[in-house]
Amino acid sequence: TEVGSDTSEQSTTETVVSTFTIDLPFKVGGSASTGIVLEENTQYPLTLSISPNQAEVNLASAGKPGWGNEDQLSNAENEKDLEYIATSKTFIVKTAAGLQHLNKWMTGTKTTSEFKAKGFAGNRNITAVAGSADALAMNITFMANITLDAPATGGSNWTAIGTAANPYTGTIDGNGKTLDGMVVNTVRGDNQGFVGRLGTNGQIKNLTFADAQVASNEGNNAGIVAGINTGKVENCHTIGISSVKASCAPYFADGIFVGGIVGYNVGTITNCTNAAQVEATDRDSKVGGITGFNGNVVSVCGN
Repeated sequence: TEVGSDTSEQSTTETVVSTFTIDLPFKVGGSASTGIVLEENTQYPLTLSISPNQAEVNLASAGKPGWGNEDQLSNAENEKDLEYIATSKTFIVKTAAGLQHLNKWMTGTKTTSEFKAKGFAGNRNITAVAGSADALAMNITFMANITLDAPATGGSNWTAIGTAANPYTGTIDGNGKTLDGMVVNTVRGDNQGFVGRLGTNGQIKNLTFADAQVASNEGNNAGIVAGINTGKVENCHTIGISSVKASCAPYFADGIFVGGIVGYNVGTITNCTNAAQVEATDRDSKVGGITGFNGNVVSVCGN
């Protein structure tokens, strides 16, 4: 209401709110977007631009946290599981669901499209092909203690990251957290553990494995942290009822390498402790609390 110079005269400004449907080019923070899902009971600043030759709708990036210059499309329900930071190529893992979702992408079980469809924070910045060298060069940081769901009898709830042909070359920082209940159970699969083969530039640090089980049947190089290490393993520990068991006959006549931390080591292992039972059932196999074979440096470790 506005009051004029003559207080006996008043003019009224009326606002009309309308509901309508539009089908126009749609943008978030100035960038073209499709498949946008808006949440209920949430306000989104929206600009409708109309000119003689063009019309478009632009949803302001300020309308939702995380919709900034990177044009991140995130689902609030899934942000708690996993986040990707493009500047450092780092996945922030917050839950078991997020870690296992990441595991399936890094090992190529899920395509990049399937991986990004989950809607976690920063997913639009991922361009690497699932299971590729680029994917296996990305970093992982734990932000919470994580317990994996128990698999079916005789099954696995984890697939080793990195192979002989395509090793993991990023940095996994456990951040002092514990991964509980990892089970790797394979037949005729070499290089088994949390990481299969850790590459020369790869690193695993500050992570504890509780009640971890690795069983490699007719496969070589098994350890809870890594099957084979050519990089750096630092400040990693096995606790609880953990075990590494392997058998090789008839595929490796000269035996295999089995260790509580690393199966076969030609990198460095420092400040690690093992409480896991380590076992190989075939003659000439090499078994050790920290590593089944050491061709480089093991220091300040205990078994």
